Amino acid sequence: MEHLDDVSISGLEGNVLIQVKNEAKPLGDLNVGFWNTLANWASVSDDDSIREFVFATTAAQIVGNIPRALSIEGSSPRLKYFRRHLDPLSSEDTSVNDDIEIVKALPDARLCHLLERMRIEQPGSAKALLAKTKNALRWDKVFPERALASAAREFGGWFHLTVLEALDNKRGARIHAGEVLDRLEKIRNRFAGEGRVYQFGNAAVSQDERAACHDRLFVQQLKSIELPTMALDDALVDFLREQRERAEWAHDLTVLREDLARFDDELLDRWRHNHRDVAQRRSQVDEKWNGRQLYDDLMDKPPPELGREVPPQYVYRGSYHRLADAPRIGWHPRWEEMFGALSDDEHVTAPDSEPSDE
Repeated sequence: MEHLDDVSISGLEGNVLIQVKNEAKPLGDLNVGFWNTLANWASVSDDDSIREFVFATTAAQIVGNIPRALSIEGSSPRLKYFRRHLDPLSSEDTSVNDDIEIVKALPDARLCHLLERMRIEQPGSAKALLAKTKNALRWDKVFPERALASAAREFGGWFHLTVLEALDNKRGARIHAGEVLDRLEKIRNRFAGEGRVYQFGNAAVSQDERAACHDRLFVQQLKSIELPTMALDDALVDFLREQRERAEWAHDLTVLREDLARFDDELLDRWRHNHRDVAQRRSQVDEKWNGRQLYDDLMDKPPPELGREVPPQYVYRGSYHRLADAPRIGWHPRWEEMFGALSDDEHVTAPDSEPSDE
């Protein structure tokens, strides 16, 4: 498992890591953690370890005059100021005092290097920090202001406790990147779905995008019931817009996985109910007509809830096309025979068999 400070990735996850490294300001009295961190840094040659990151991001909150050294220009005056305030410091806690003595014993060159690495910009006002958090994590699209503040506090508190626990146990503050991202996802999920914005209802869909879908299974299924050309084009547009929305949900974690599963289950239940009706009528009229009837009946229904709200119609219809593309559902009465079927315990991927020429 990679460590947080060893990871360099792009996209949202990269923004998350940048945010964690630059904005996750631990809270409360950090004197013990401060000195433990200094001692760890002084005794370990891993200059890029997260121990230094923790020290740098907590230094501005240390009680006393030491943080003033970080704002002094010039390495020599900065070191002199730091030494002057460092020398009289001691602690009744033996372990903390030992750490202080280790730092006092650092040679000037090492201490200068440490101070240079410690120099960070002041965090600014809470409002400015909140704005930067919203911008980096795109949480402004997910949470209302109050929930955003709660989510940020929860993550900051967890991060702080995790770091201090590691330091108190003398293990060094190494946090797996996966742990950080998992925790962020859990916190986001708890607040997700409030005031969600659907972005692609009016998004343009190019002819090239349409053409790229012509061989997809959901299109072949619609052609098997001879869906009219205009209705087929509408289906392509709904499918592509729903794909974009779903990609955005995965990107921003704005929809709970459990809610997505319940939404798909509701679509499947509706399809099974209507499909049984069609199966009972298949010998009475043309099979393709039956398939179109099944399709029209389902497309005309109002969407079920997705989380705590009802999604737009194009998300509902596009979700059916996604299920047909798997294929977990079909429109033609003999769709399983013609296109194969994906069992409920399989992932939604490509079909097991290629569509026939029927």
